[in-house]
Amino acid sequence: MIAVRLAGPGDAPVLAEMRYAFRSEMAVPTEPETRFLERVARWLANRLGGGVWTGWIACASGDPVGLVLVQLVEKVPNPVPEAEYIGYVSSLYVRPRWRGRAIPRGPAAVIGASRAATIGCVDKYVLPRREVRPWPCTC
Repeated sequence: MIAVRLAGPGDAPVLAEMRYAFRSEMAVPTEPETRFLERVARWLANRLGGGVWTGWIACASGDPVGLVLVQLVEKVPNPVPEAEYIGYVSSLYVRPRWRGRAIPRGPAAVIGASRAATIGCVDKYVLPRREVRPWPCTC
């Protein structure tokens, strides 16, 4: 069974490893893996739980198989009843052997959490196919 849970600063090393795997599928890395993992783990640990960055981890029998990283972006204030934040999905990654399987509540968790946090829109950018696909929302 696959479960999705909120990530915290202690999850930074595994998130960094999946981020490396995600980006390495698209191009040959120019930074040594060890240095990248240390740098990104420190970066994530300092940001997760701080209110601007949020992450979720999909786990199968306790093993991480996917991630979602979202940045909260403040919009210019407006005079109408509309949320003044959007959620930008920076990373949406599933390990290759788990692709095509149902990972419950991944995108739904992001959209649900965004509504709870009064985020007006959640956007994602899918790099491997160079497609931009907004999730259902009104910005």
